[in-house]
Order: sequence, then structure tokens, then C-alpha cells
Amino acid sequence: MVVSAGVIKSGLDAFGCERILFGSDEPLYLIRANEYIHPKLGPRLIAKYPYHWANLAEHRLYRHLANGATHILWQTLSAIKDAVNLLLIGQRADAKESIFFRNADRLFHF
Repeated sequence: MVVSAGVIKSGLDAFGCERILFGSDEPLYLIRANEYIHPKLGPRLIAKYPYHWANLAEHRLYRHLANGATHILWQTLSAIKDAVNLLLIGQRADAKESIFFRNADRLFHF
């Protein structure tokens, strides 16, 4: 549920595209949420629905920020795309193929 291209790019820089594997986190990617910056806690996700892991007081204050939220899946895919686009041109296709196919193929021996 990482929706920050900066965080994903940091992972690519630190570990390389051959150690990053896309995972759907099903069913969590079906959550409609938006990222916001909490004044004390930093980046957070907020959804309209008060999930059992949410701080209810925080949810009451910030749930309006979830209006119009899309599924986390689309936000994460967008963040991966943006992070890959920050790589050198010659590395982009290799990174996408690694993240979305080759790494899973190697790990799970398809």
C-alpha cells in the first residue's frame, strides 16, 4: 500500500530493481483511501470507512480527506510508474519487467 513514488524510488536505489517485487496485497488494495500529511505523524492513509486498525479520533478529524478516493491499487501502480520514470531511460524497461514479472518468476519458479 505504498502510494509514494519517492519511497518506491528510494527502494529501487537502495536494493535495485531485481529485489523489488510487485504484490497486490489483496484484499487491501480494494480499499479506497487517500494519503494525507498528519501534522505530528507524517504521511498517513485515510479511508471513509473506519477500519478496525484506524485511530477513531484521527478518523473523525480527517475522514473528509477520503472523499473521491480511488482504490489503493491504482495509486500504487501510478507511484511505481512515476518512480520507474525517474530512472535512466535504459533502465526503465528492465525495471518494469523485473518488478512485474522476472522477480516473481525467479522467486516462485514458474
